[in-house]
Amino acid sequence: LKAPLRTVDNLAQWIQEDCVEILPKESRAHLKTLQGRIIRMENLLADLLNYSRVGRVDSQIETLNIRLVIDEAIELSNKPDSFVFHIPGNFPEACICVAPLVQIFQNLFTNAIKYNDKEKGEVFIRLDDSDKTYFQFTVTDNGPGIEQRYHERIFMMFQTLEARDVIEASGMGLAIVKKVVENEGGKVCIESELGGGSSFIFTWPKIAMAH
Repeated sequence: LKAPLRTVDNLAQWIQEDCVEILPKESRAHLKTLQGRIIRMENLLADLLNYSRVGRVDSQIETLNIRLVIDEAIELSNKPDSFVFHIPGNFPEACICVAPLVQIFQNLFTNAIKYNDKEKGEVFIRLDDSDKTYFQFTVTDNGPGIEQRYHERIFMMFQTLEARDVIEASGMGLAIVKKVVENEGGKVCIESELGGGSSFIFTWPKIAMAH
């Protein structure tokens, strides 16, 4: 699927380089839309590949401070300067599969950044370490919130609440989060209401599961 898509992308770029100055305004708009759809398809294929790999690719198990996992996820989420992460300073060390946990936090952080409607976006991260078997993480943002009737739908594949022409998204981010969490034996849910921000709560085993 990627190979013909790259060919279409190349053709679109050649048309832009050779003809953009002579194309009518309407045709230039069509070309821009075409290039946007190509990017959308590339992102969708990448997310589908990530989704299909969950549980099939062995992840390295490490003992490290969980704060390092969160810091890496923030770095990968392309945080704008206006966005603030509130992170407690008491994260424990744990024996965990690092890559899947980074992926979960990265997807949740990217979602919070992408859909935030405030001048100053904020994310609050909390850890409940009271259970003997599982950590419980909560990622809360100050975004627009989500109506309760959509709480199950957002974890399904290809589901977005904003039109893709308004916010570019594949609708796979939270589906990947759900699959990764459940593959590790955890659970994920959302607490949110329209206008009140969102909290994503998930559990993660304290001792990495053998795959």
